Amino acid sequence: MIMHHPGGFWEEVAKLLDWGFAARGKVAPVGQLVGPAPDPKPSSSPLAVRPSPTPGAADAGAAKARGEDPASNGAGATTPLLIGGGVLVLLALGAYGLRRRRRTPGDADG
Repeated sequence: MIMHHPGGFWEEVAKLLDWGFAARGKVAPVGQLVGPAPDPKPSSSPLAVRPSPTPGAADAGAAKARGEDPASNGAGATTPLLIGGGVLVLLALGAYGLRRRRRTPGDADG
């Protein structure tokens, strides 16, 4: 943090660092610095994420492993249809509201 701080305290920082280097070996340490973390090793855990060859293949494989038929699960195809239908209803209501708002009392119906 000291190296990237835009402050006017560099004289104090220099004195502190000079004192620290001069006191090396002459004072008792308060603790011990932590060494660098080891490099991560590849995991062979069953929870490790592996890319599936095709989209949805992992879901179908998991359904087969549970003994389910992935083709019978209609939730995957129903959700986009419900969302699309909801969007269409909202657009229709918005258009109706705008049209109704634009009418003036003197307009003829029809």
